[in-house]
Amino acid sequence: QLFGVVIQASGKIVASGSAGGDFAMARYTTAGALDTAFGTDGYVYTSVSSGSDGGATLALQSSGKIIQAGYADYSGPHNFAVARFSSDGVIDTSFGTDGVVLTDCGYSLPDYPGMNGMIIQPSDDRIIVAGTTVNDVCIARYTANGALDISFGTNGIALLDKAENFDIDAVALDANEKIVVAGRASGDLFTV
Repeated sequence: QLFGVVIQASGKIVASGSAGGDFAMARYTTAGALDTAFGTDGYVYTSVSSGSDGGATLALQSSGKIIQAGYADYSGPHNFAVARFSSDGVIDTSFGTDGVVLTDCGYSLPDYPGMNGMIIQPSDDRIIVAGTTVNDVCIARYTANGALDISFGTNGIALLDKAENFDIDAVALDANEKIVVAGRASGDLFTV
């Protein structure tokens, strides 16, 4: 499944999704051919947990490093997963733990997360991810190097109790870098 795409400064296209229970990325040249200089023969597969993982979305930091976010094994204790790679698809082990950060938003089955939104704050490269369970919105903010930003929410996480059947579809920043999330609640559109 394909969930996200970014255009690098070179014009090359990086696409994100999941395959075989792992995060997956592929890069294409400006002409649309698979770029075999990226990862292994054009592809990067990353297992972020011992279970089934889903890579959802991509963003670029000002350095050109690639941030990929999704969810880790939803049957385990960690739910959000964020990984960082070089511009050529090599995992950046200086980020989080060996390149990956796992964050528990306090979910319990069957409230596994949908992690559908991510944005990079342009002022400082902090990473904001947003997702939902059946009844709640979880927004987490990380420093540029992958530590939970304890100045945000409660120890880096903000939980919003919302209506049942609530899905986040997008996250953005306004001119003051305040976070705006949008999605659907029981079939109706909403913004927060």
